[in-house]
Amino acid sequence: MASCNIGSIPHQKAQLRKDILPRLRKGEDERRILSEAIVERLCSLDFFSDAETILSFYPLSSEPDISHLAHHDKRVLLPRIDSSEMVFASFGRLKKGRLGFMEPDGDVRDYGSAVILVPLIAFDHRLFRLGRGGGFYDRYISSHREKLTVVGVGYDESLIPSLPNEDHDERLSYAVTPSAIYRRD
Repeated sequence: MASCNIGSIPHQKAQLRKDILPRLRKGEDERRILSEAIVERLCSLDFFSDAETILSFYPLSSEPDISHLAHHDKRVLLPRIDSSEMVFASFGRLKKGRLGFMEPDGDVRDYGSAVILVPLIAFDHRLFRLGRGGGFYDRYISSHREKLTVVGVGYDESLIPSLPNEDHDERLSYAVTPSAIYRRD
């Protein structure tokens, strides 16, 4: 008979998602104000302003709304899941992908170095992150690490004291919230 290991790291991560996600849902005005503060902090970072390519995301309702970057900045590419692989494509029309995320229908583009913006459910001071659990960002970052500056984007309440992590979990270079910029040591 199989037993469920409730102390396992995947179980701990699932429980954290369940506990934290409700706190990340904001009213429209609060979300707009917090999102503007995040974008302002991002734009204050020289490496962000100077980046040739920005790999961004189209936010879910529990994530900061940084979508205007995709609408107004030609450097921005958005993720799409092709088969089981994450790729980044030019902003075009958006359509709901098979995982329920809004994805671009533009062409997949190559790039040199890039800043990748990664949505955060949670992160800790070591700059490990908790995402939605699919592993797409971890796999993408792992296979492109040498040309990426990895920046987590989330709310202040996403910072937690310690996050369980596994060997495949990729660390952030930076995390940006409305009130702070965190840098990996």
